This record gives sequence, structure tokens and C-alpha cells, in this order.
Amino acid sequence: MAESLSEDQWYEAGQTGFEIAARGEEGIHSYLDHMQHTFAGTRHAWGPRQIYGRLYEWLAHETEDTAYDPLRKIMTKHAFNTLPMGSEDEIFGQRPSRRILHSIHSAHLETGAHPKRLKKVLHAVGLIGEDQLHKSDERVLFHADDAKFYLDRIEESMSLNQTRAYINAPRPVDRVLFEAGLLKPWLHGGTGVLKDHAFAKRDLDEFLSALTASAVPATGAETNLVPILRAAKMANCSTPEIVQLILDGRLDTIRTDPELTGFLSVLVDPDEVKPLVRRDDHGGYSLREVEQKLKTSTRVVKALINHHHLEAVTAVNPINRCPQTIVKRDILDSFMERFETASSLSRRSGTHLQTMMKRLQGLGVDAAFPKDQIPATIYALDQVRSVDPDLLPNP
Repeated sequence: MAESLSEDQWYEAGQTGFEIAARGEEGIHSYLDHMQHTFAGTRHAWGPRQIYGRLYEWLAHETEDTAYDPLRKIMTKHAFNTLPMGSEDEIFGQRPSRRILHSIHSAHLETGAHPKRLKKVLHAVGLIGEDQLHKSDERVLFHADDAKFYLDRIEESMSLNQTRAYINAPRPVDRVLFEAGLLKPWLHGGTGVLKDHAFAKRDLDEFLSALTASAVPATGAETNLVPILRAAKMANCSTPEIVQLILDGRLDTIRTDPELTGFLSVLVDPDEVKPLVRRDDHGGYSLREVEQKLKTSTRVVKALINHHHLEAVTAVNPINRCPQTIVKRDILDSFMERFETASSLSRRSGTHLQTMMKRLQGLGVDAAFPKDQIPATIYALDQVRSVDPDLLPNP
């Protein structure tokens, strides 16, 4: 073809080449970009020959003149940086030391993932734009380093149901661990693009390895050890709490059942777990403790609370984590400084109950609370002290 050019055409070609080369490497890069852009509008398979045309053919096969080595070097650099070239591809006998760009097609060949799934995933994570979705697989390009995390995992993806089977966990442990952030999907679903969460085998293997990192097989003598689910019930805590204790290295005794695998094989000591999952003390007395402090009955304590003579609140039991009615310690201490049951005062003063009650009644001291409210005689100690100080022994 070059031999058929006229002198004028040779002149024009030379002038065009000079104008490109006069701008140095930047000008040559710009022209190579133009050639690549022109090629992108075709349906041909990519390759240096298809993109760079006769220029590549000439430099690669028709001249060995070393004077053109700088141009070959520029074209090589341009190809490595702008084409999806991997270790199997070459230009001018050179192969890239690392892949810079991937195409959907090259990623498919490398991972085995279906091109449609690759497009969907890479679009979902923002590595390819909406405008690229209509392009052929070879022309959808993205940075290999940015996509490595996703490409490494895409072919080993599992749904949450598959994850449950893989780690050998019963339903609904898989969802509980996921919602606690202990099972982490590499790709979140629930969007218009991706319906399901995707979990990677390598991430699940890492989770199981961390769970059993310090474990050894259990012996027949270690009868105190139980599976995580059983320990959670015995310690009144959640499964994720025990898993987190293991991952944080806070349990000294971790074993595995040689007959099981995965999550169900892990054994712990519930007595070691219990103090670590106990909630902060609520700072109050249970109603049973109030009964003991006041030396009275359940019926009396509930009546005092129901008729607002003794303030009570609802708090979470630090051990079983159930809501319970309690009386704050300072509230009960204040109540006991001001009031006392007749039977308690009788025992404390060493006076017969009926004798003491008649004596106080004769002095004009009645029960502090109405009989129709409180089924016990409780005195206000200030009144007792004011009429008969000798009845109250020194503290």
C-alpha cells in the first residue's frame, strides 16, 4: 500500500507524522488514543494489530531499525496502560509485568464468572458506569486493582442459605450472626441490582479459622463443655455474644467436637461465659430481697408498691436479662429509716407484740398506712420515738 502512494501523498503523510511527532511523547500518545477510540466504534476483536493497524504491522514485522525503538516503547507503554493486557498478552515481544486494566471478557476468562454477572456486580459496586452496560464485553474496561477484591470472590459466592450449610450452623444462627456483623457479605444485596447478599468462601473459612484458632479436640473427661448454642441458653446471653468472646480471645477454654465440623463443633465452658456476659448491676433490690429486708410478706410489699408508699421501677436483671420490678437501694434504706412493721419493732425492742401495739395505741400512735391498703401494721418511727423513745433501742 505504501508503495502505491504518490509523491504528494508521501509529502502529506510525512507532514502529518511530523506534526504528531513534533509534540513528543504526548503527541504520540494522543494519536494512539485517537486510533484506539476509532477502533472502539468497530465490532472487531481487540489486539495491537486491530487497534494500531499498519503502524504496528510495520514496526513489528517490516522493519528492525532500532531507530524506531523509542516509538515501539511508547506504543508498548500505551498498550499496557490502556488495553486489557495480562501476562499472556504481548506487544513487540513484551508482556506486562502486571495487569492494569481488565475487560469484562478478560475477567470472564480469568475467573470463569459469567459476563452478565460480572457486569451486574461491577456496575453495582460502581466500577463500571451505566453508559458501559450496552458495550460489548471486550470494550467494557475497568481498573484491575480496584476490581481485585470482587473478582477474587465472585466465583466462590454463596447465598445466606448456602452459607449456613457451609459453616454447619442451624437455622437461624446464620441470620443472627449476619445481623450481628460476624458473618460479613462481600456484596450486599437487597437492592434493585442485586437481590441477595453474597458471601465468599474465603471469608467464611477465615471466620471458622478464627473461631477455632485456639481450640484443641475435646477429651471424654471434659464433660462440662457444651456447644455454643447450649452455652448461650445456660448463660442467658445471645449466640453472637459468645462468638465475639471467642474471636476477642476472652475465653480460655475452647474445644472442638471431633465428630462434628464448623460452627456446631465448637465447645465452650458455660461457667466461664457467665461472668463475662453478666450485665451491670441495676443498683436495686428484687422484691424478694425487699421482703427479707422489711421482714414481711410478698403481699405486704406489693401493697406498699401498688399504693405508692414504696417507689419501685422496672429494670433488667443482670443475670437472666429479663425485666423485673426492683426498689432502688437508697429508696429502701430511706423507707426503713422512717417505717418499721410492728412485728419487726416488737422483736427489735424485746417487747411482746400485742403488749407493744396496745401501748402505742394508748399513746395515740396508729398504723402509718390505712388497713384497707396495707395488710400489716407498719409504724412511722418518728411518731413512736416522740411518744415512747425507750421503745426504740439504740441502733
